[in-house]
Amino acid sequence: MLDKLKKLPYYKDLNPKGINHIEQNKPSLVARDLKRAYGVPEAVTHAVMLARGVYKWLAVRRKLIALKNEWRDKLTKLQNEARKYPRGSLERARISGYINGLTEARQAIRKLCHLTRWQAPDNDHEAQTFLECLKGDKLAERILHYRWKLAEGASQTEDEIEVRFANNVERIKIGDYLLLKRAHDHSLIMLVNVVGFSHESGLLFIVAYLPEFTKTFGVLNPEEYHLIDSRPCIDEKLLHEEFTKEV
Repeated sequence: MLDKLKKLPYYKDLNPKGINHIEQNKPSLVARDLKRAYGVPEAVTHAVMLARGVYKWLAVRRKLIALKNEWRDKLTKLQNEARKYPRGSLERARISGYINGLTEARQAIRKLCHLTRWQAPDNDHEAQTFLECLKGDKLAERILHYRWKLAEGASQTEDEIEVRFANNVERIKIGDYLLLKRAHDHSLIMLVNVVGFSHESGLLFIVAYLPEFTKTFGVLNPEEYHLIDSRPCIDEKLLHEEFTKEV
């Protein structure tokens, strides 16, 4: 699957360190890369990025940087103004309070602007899995392979789906962790992470956590299981502790 990425000129830099050397933050760069490497018309790429909000958030990033610089200049002016008033005066205290608040806000914005590029949105399970795939995680590669294979025949992909279990019907998000028990004999308790869903068969594509907490990829028919509990992605160590208690 990753062989397809070798057409990209910066393929070898797709790692936590090398990614910092790749030019970024312009929709035109994305359109150019997809055109040259895979023949995607520039207009198509631009339209998709506009519709999906990429245009907006790259523009917001530029505005955040500009705002950070504006606040820096404003802080300098405020500091100069504060010096005009004697220590302990109400006016100097008022300006000092303003300076402290603005400094804290600017530091928060600055921290956001300097976040590592090697990350994915916390609400996009597929993007997070792709990063794991780039780091050489073979399980992550299998997950993406099956998920994208499912998406080929679908009119649209969904991040939240209605799933029918043996005991009830629940809305499940891709990325959720489920605690399940076999419906016919209640003998097996299993923890799974939902990574995909087949609309045709109703099957869940999952990563199962075995009792010794090793991971394995598989397919599961939810109608054969009782749903005990469902949770969004949380710290796996804590999840393991709770799972061990249930078992």
